[in-house]
Amino acid sequence: MQLLVIGNTCVDLTYRLPELPRAGESRLASTKSFDLGGKGLNQAVAAHRAGATVRLVAAIGDDPQGRLIRRRLAKVGLADGLVTVASPSDESVVLVALSGENAIVTTQAAALALPLPWVLKQIAAHQSCDWLLLQGNLAPALTIAALTAARERGMRCILNPSPLTDDSTRWCELADIVVLNQPEAAALAPIAAPIVIVTDGARGVQLRTGDRQVMLPAKPAARVVDTTGAGDVLCGVLAAGLAQGMALAPALDWAMAAAASKVARAGAFAGQPTAAELQAMRP
Repeated sequence: MQLLVIGNTCVDLTYRLPELPRAGESRLASTKSFDLGGKGLNQAVAAHRAGATVRLVAAIGDDPQGRLIRRRLAKVGLADGLVTVASPSDESVVLVALSGENAIVTTQAAALALPLPWVLKQIAAHQSCDWLLLQGNLAPALTIAALTAARERGMRCILNPSPLTDDSTRWCELADIVVLNQPEAAALAPIAAPIVIVTDGARGVQLRTGDRQVMLPAKPAARVVDTTGAGDVLCGVLAAGLAQGMALAPALDWAMAAAASKVARAGAFAGQPTAAELQAMRP
């Protein structure tokens, strides 16, 4: 089984500071770093490191940032599904407090320019036993078309509908598994998907299957340095486990352990657990 990830790519500029600024407040950063990012890219890399056969479909600009993204992803075999568009490559500014709490602002010009024919071509090349992983940062019409096309092929669909839009409820209806955080779940309730996974930080994860709800306690983290990208690691490793034939319970257990490992390190991309670390955590 293969995993098709359709999503965005970014370059991240991250500032670390004692506390996140309040409205109208200026604060001094202690450090600055630059790395790859984007929910689609982060989730695809996490899934790849977890051992899944992954194809990432995403848009990049014809600019230095886009060439950097392509060059870095080519080193791990994830660049073949990238398409260059006229829009500039997307960028994120990430603020991270000493507590690990974060605030993120992301552009989406390239993500919105991802061509639907290219996406449908990639879906058509996959089999009914394969999995699709999508996020909420693409054009709404493309997201619905991709989910619909994947379902018609018999593929199983995992949706992480972040950031939320007015179309998010409709997207959830087309997914087999929806993964989102507690505020997002509250905003979309009720969520019409067979399986709903709600992350709630240090409290853990709520698993909803039909009328049954189970609260799974969070895995212990060595320390909390940066929560940025923890949800992406969870989604990527969960999808990787399912695409490798694991049942939901062990795949989710693995994903939660990977997310706990991520929060102990700085950077959405740089802080991801390595392939060796992920294999050591595997149930």
